[in-house]
Amino acid sequence: MQGNVPLLSATLFDAQGMAVDLTGCTVQFAFQQQLGVLLVAGSSGNNAPYQFVHPANVVGTPTMGMVSYQLAGDETATLGDFQGQWQVTSTGTGLLTIYPLDWFVRFQIRQALPQTSPQNIVLICQMHEPVRTILGDFDAKFRKYQDGAIDSVVRTCLLIGNVPGQTLGVDRLSISPGITTSCDLARLMYHAAKKFVDPNTAQYSYRLRAIEERFGRQELFLRELQNAIYELENGEMFSSFQSFYSWVNALTGIDIWSLMSDMNTIAPVAAVTIGRAGVTVSTT
Repeated sequence: MQGNVPLLSATLFDAQGMAVDLTGCTVQFAFQQQLGVLLVAGSSGNNAPYQFVHPANVVGTPTMGMVSYQLAGDETATLGDFQGQWQVTSTGTGLLTIYPLDWFVRFQIRQALPQTSPQNIVLICQMHEPVRTILGDFDAKFRKYQDGAIDSVVRTCLLIGNVPGQTLGVDRLSISPGITTSCDLARLMYHAAKKFVDPNTAQYSYRLRAIEERFGRQELFLRELQNAIYELENGEMFSSFQSFYSWVNALTGIDIWSLMSDMNTIAPVAAVTIGRAGVTVSTT
C-alpha cells in the first residue's frame, strides 16, 4: 500500500536450481516503475522515470542464498506496477550477476485504504474482497476475476444507481459519499456479483481430443442473488416468493389479480388501491 514499508525477501537460485552461495558477495536491490529491461546501477542510457538502487541484506547463513530489502516510505509514495532484480557482486572477482536469472521481481503499490472506520467504504478497491467472496474467488495466486474487472463492474453499479444515495467519485476511484451501512454494502456487492453471473448463467462446456470440461449451471445462484437484492430493496419476501402476488401467479400460471379482481365499495369508508403489488386500504 502507498506509504507502507514492506520487507521484500527472496531466496536466490542458480541455473541448476541450487541456492546461490553469497559468501564474500555484496547484494543490492534495484527496481523501477518502467517495465522493460532493468539496467544495472551506474550504466549509461538509463532513462527510467523511477529508479532505486540500494544495498540489500544477506539473511542467515550466506550459503542459503537468502536476501531481503526493506522498502522506505518515499519509495512507496508513487502508485503503479514495479519490477526489480537482485544484483549480486563477488568481492573477489568483481563479477556482477542479476537474479532472478530469467525474470523480474514484480510488485504493485496501491492506494492506501482509509483509516477512519472499518465501516466506511470510500474506495472502489475496497469492494474487491466482498465481491470475490460472494463469487467464490478465493485463490490469490490464480484470480478468476481481476481487480480491473471488479473495478469496472462496481463503477457501473454506482453509475446506474444500484445503490441509492451513493455515486461514483469524480476521480473514478472512490465512492461518494462513503458506504457506512451493511445494507448498502450488501446491495453493491450483490449487484456487482449478479453482473458477473448474468452472462454465464447457462451450462457450457468444451471438448478437445484429450480432455473435456463442463461448467455447471448457475441459475440457482443467480436466483439467490436476485432474492437477496429484492429483500434488501423491498423488505422480507413471502416465503420463497418475492411477494404474495408472485406466489398466487405461480399457482395459477395467469395474471389472476387483473382477471379475477371484483370489489364493491361504499363511500366514504375507505380508499382501496388494487395493483400488481396487491391490495392496499387507507381509512384516512
